[in-house]
Amino acid sequence: MKFFNLGKSVVFMCMCMFIFSSSLYAQDQDTFQAELGIGYQHYKDDGTDSYEIDVTNFRSSYYFSPVSIGNHPYNEAVFLEKVSSFNMYFKGLSVHQRDDMIYYGAAFDYMSSNHPINLTFYFDRKEFDDDDVDNEYGIDVGYFISNNFLLSTFYKNIDSDYIDENQYRISSKYVHEMGTKAINLECSVAQNEKKSNGEYKRNNIVKVGGDYYFNQRISLGGGIDINSGDIKYLEGETLYSDLKVYVTETIAVSTGVEKFFAKDNYEDDNTYSINLSARF
Repeated sequence: MKFFNLGKSVVFMCMCMFIFSSSLYAQDQDTFQAELGIGYQHYKDDGTDSYEIDVTNFRSSYYFSPVSIGNHPYNEAVFLEKVSSFNMYFKGLSVHQRDDMIYYGAAFDYMSSNHPINLTFYFDRKEFDDDDVDNEYGIDVGYFISNNFLLSTFYKNIDSDYIDENQYRISSKYVHEMGTKAINLECSVAQNEKKSNGEYKRNNIVKVGGDYYFNQRISLGGGIDINSGDIKYLEGETLYSDLKVYVTETIAVSTGVEKFFAKDNYEDDNTYSINLSARF
């Protein structure tokens, strides 16, 4: 998969040009039915070996009916209008001085204004340079307490030749609109369970975060993840923040930063990301 490492910059630029040029005719529309996105993420730990990962991702979504923006925050229109979608994604990971990896998958998300149930199914696959393969699938079942308040439960499984991993999660999402301003609040409690060499190890993860929408187009988000349990190198707190701006009604740019503060003698991590998306 070294071809991805060599060609990803060219592909990245071509996709950016495609998204921008394809969006020109779709500007000033109050509805959309498809979305394309591309992003770049850089991860680096604070250790002396400077372990680094570069991630390039591509994603696409098709909505089964037109999504009306109306007076909603642009980034919450799909959730508030409850429109089902089919999604595909691809990631390429370049690990400095180590094996590369590709990651691809698809998801179906069901929502309807006529029913309070939200169902999401997904499957993805990770392929490594050394020919190892991980298969992952997950299901999320949610219930809308009200039009803007969702409670859900989630399960996923990762299966490979070397490890079996499960995650169980309960989460909530609430969007409160205040004219053209809004607040999005999200929280979750999860347990990760890994089985390796016949031994189970479990970690608990608590996440609290949200976004403030200054208007329909601009939002500032942030939050914290707290991880504790048997897998010691994962224990710690992660602080994150992101800014998203719709520069037009169809084109959005976002950037984010994360800082992981590890417990004990393990190394802290830093992650930076930038994403571009367009709606049609």
